[in-house]
Amino acid sequence: MAELPKDIEQVKERIKALEEQLETSPDPEMLGEAGTLYLVLYDVEEDPDYLERAVNYLREAVDRHPSSAKLMANFGVALVERGAPMEAIAVLRKALQLSTDDPKPHFTAHYLLGKIYLGMAKMEESLENLEEAHRMDPKHYDCWVDLAVAYAKMGDLDEAKYQLRRILEEDPGNELAKENLQRLKETAV
Repeated sequence: MAELPKDIEQVKERIKALEEQLETSPDPEMLGEAGTLYLVLYDVEEDPDYLERAVNYLREAVDRHPSSAKLMANFGVALVERGAPMEAIAVLRKALQLSTDDPKPHFTAHYLLGKIYLGMAKMEESLENLEEAHRMDPKHYDCWVDLAVAYAKMGDLDEAKYQLRRILEEDPGNELAKENLQRLKETAV
């Protein structure tokens, strides 16, 4: 997949070019790129039509190329954005079963599974996935904060505080870590 354009107008132009090509050749990588670009547009403009297009393109991409961990993980992202956690869980688990030279799809799958399970209060599954995602990318601070939150929800407040303090040592401006640490301090009073 090509590098994502930085400018929204470039994103729209790239989607238009991809859609013209897809009319004659429904290549899974191009379908995946179109779906990913529609996710970018959705993140910026919050138009639900963009999200639906992302889901549809990515679904078709994984149907045509079910052995791509990257396409599967991106489809999982779209399903999470759509608010379909059960379908996302199935897709993300499948992404983890697929081999890939690029660790990013597996990181994405573990991280999103951890977040989904955290929201469902399935704490053991959440911790398992968030710990693995954090092991894969220890500088992904949002993941690290979610891991600390999972520890707190499991009742291990000392570990949660420890993790949040470590985040702040490395990233002193991390507002999410500060807010969560403050909440933990307030509940301990």
